[in-house]
Amino acid sequence: MTKATNRRLTVVALKEGGKHTNKEIAQKVGMCVRGVQLVMQRWRERGDVGVKKRRVRGRAERERKKDLLVRLIQRFPRGSADFLASELGKRRVVLSPRQTSRWRRELGFRPLKAPQVPILSEKNRRLREEFAEKNEDEEWKTTIFSDECYFQLHADFRPVWARFGSAVPTVAAPNRSIKVMVWGAIGKGFKSKLVIFPKGTKINQNVYQKMFLENHLIEDFLGKFGADLCFQQDNAPAHRALTTLSFLESWSPETLKHPPQSPDFNPIELIWGIMKKRINLENPTDRDSLIVAIQKTWNHLTLSEIRRCIDRLKSVTRRVREAKGKRVYNL
Repeated sequence: MTKATNRRLTVVALKEGGKHTNKEIAQKVGMCVRGVQLVMQRWRERGDVGVKKRRVRGRAERERKKDLLVRLIQRFPRGSADFLASELGKRRVVLSPRQTSRWRRELGFRPLKAPQVPILSEKNRRLREEFAEKNEDEEWKTTIFSDECYFQLHADFRPVWARFGSAVPTVAAPNRSIKVMVWGAIGKGFKSKLVIFPKGTKINQNVYQKMFLENHLIEDFLGKFGADLCFQQDNAPAHRALTTLSFLESWSPETLKHPPQSPDFNPIELIWGIMKKRINLENPTDRDSLIVAIQKTWNHLTLSEIRRCIDRLKSVTRRVREAKGKRVYNL
């Protein structure tokens, strides 16, 4: 029995005793005179004191609502609390925008800056779907995946933690960004020499072809995979130039046709991401120390790490096929 019920029953008992006025009863139980009058009016008309039973919400029902909210947030990641509450209402779940916002934070969702990727055209989406269908069961045993990558000094975008209201710690950074461009290639059981381009180098078809010859990359590729070699590269201008394609045909038995705007189909993108995290821990201070950290990190990459990144491509192609060519991973 609740305190409100006890208080109203006390009002009824004192009033029916006939020895107390409404004002005296109100002072005794801590109510206003009008409240005493309403309690007695309800008692005479209905025979009860008018306390509703409190509805107890089950844990299972609460969890069901939260699961539905999670699915809606994942479907509409930019949806406001008002929009999500409206969508819940369409599914016969009553939740206010304020409660929706509170539950969204309790479930671990935070406002983050979404990485921007180019919009896929219908043609590119169809090409991605065709690539995924063709190569879903591929083991990639003799394929070499290659790409260039920029490494930037002080490119550590991790947040700093501080108490609310206190001074936010500062992070030292140069006035001008220092970048180093590299090229590398990986395969199952294979890691090429890392090519580090001089400062200010622009990658055109001549520089790209000369890179293979000066670093003896062709000998390394053929020595590892022989006539079964399949070489992969993206659709950068230097890669798809006619002279470059003729150059590749002169030594590569097969060239993998890579769909446009598809970095998720290239496992070396995962390798670049792993390297950038490790280089940030090295904390290089200038271009020379950044180059040393890049080379050291590349040398310490194990073949088992490379194999795991390549094996992941099978699940990526499956998910892209199921998504009809849409992106499933943002690298």
